[in-house]
Amino acid sequence: MQVIPIVAFPDRIAKSSGLLGATHVEHCCTDCSSREHCLPAGLSQADIARLGGIMSSRRKVPRHATVYQQGDRFDKLYEIKLGHFKKYHIAANTPDRVISFPLAGELLGMEAIFTGRYACCAQALDDSEVCEIAFPSLEKLFADIPALLIIFIAL
Repeated sequence: MQVIPIVAFPDRIAKSSGLLGATHVEHCCTDCSSREHCLPAGLSQADIARLGGIMSSRRKVPRHATVYQQGDRFDKLYEIKLGHFKKYHIAANTPDRVISFPLAGELLGMEAIFTGRYACCAQALDDSEVCEIAFPSLEKLFADIPALLIIFIAL
């Protein structure tokens, strides 16, 4: 299977992160039209702004590209802003086993929180967009915004 890299929005690049050509992309949850259907739902405007501050980037994911591969080290969650994904598990000598078809507003990568590794692959079924959330930053925000932790647990 070919892995296609995800691509940053060139018109929203704020600054280079200095990591092998990776870029930081400006993102603001307060202006997002999808915020009622994702993690910020039910938070105050001030808390939404704080959550937006930890979003590392918003990225386009071309059709058939994978956001992460089974076995990759876990460091981010991916909020689906636009599009559809397929999560599947790869096992030797068997066909890929489809786990789910997440839609806009859902989080990708939650299965990796406790193990530290993604347990499956997440592939875009059409041209899609995701918001990357650095999990260590999100954990710190849980202590400051208890309502965010309650929303997260409810997911």
